[in-house]
Amino acid sequence: MKRILCSLFLCAPFTFWCQSKKDTLSLYYEINVAQSSDNDRRVDSLCTSFKGKVVNVWVYGYADFLHTDLYNSALSKRRAEHVKERLSKNLGEPQMTILACDGKGEKASEGNGNRRGQARQRRVDVIYEFRPQNRVVDTRPVKPEKIEKKGEVQKEPEPIDVAEL
Repeated sequence: MKRILCSLFLCAPFTFWCQSKKDTLSLYYEINVAQSSDNDRRVDSLCTSFKGKVVNVWVYGYADFLHTDLYNSALSKRRAEHVKERLSKNLGEPQMTILACDGKGEKASEGNGNRRGQARQRRVDVIYEFRPQNRVVDTRPVKPEKIEKKGEVQKEPEPIDVAEL
C-alpha cells in the first residue's frame, strides 16, 4: 500500500506536466514585409482569448530563401520582435510571460528554386501554453473578537476577502 501511495505521490507532478498543452498561431507575411495589419488583428484576437488567463509564450520568426542569410536573419528577427511588442502592448507582464523571442532566419526546405519564395516559410510562430492560476490564500491569524469565558461559545471569525487587502 505504501508503494502505491508513494508512486502516486511521485507521479502526480509528472501527470500535471503532461496535461499542459501548447498551441501555435502561425502568422504569414509577404516578401520583405516585417509588419502586417492582418497579422496585427490576428494577434489582437489571440490576446482577447488570453484575457483572464496566465500564459507562457514563445515567438519565433522565419524567412524564405530569397535573400542572404544575414538579411533573412534580420527580417525574421524584426517580424518576431514586432509580434512580441504587440503581445506585450495588449497583455502585459503579470498575465503573460514571453519565454523566447528569436528570428531563425531562413527555414530550410526543398524546392528553393521558386522565384517568389515559399509563403509558408515567411512566418512568425506564436507558441502559447496556459498555466494554472495560483490562488492566494490568506494565512494570517484572525484576531478573536472576545475572550472566551467559561461556558460561552466563541463566535466564528469572519473570512477575510483577499481582494480587499
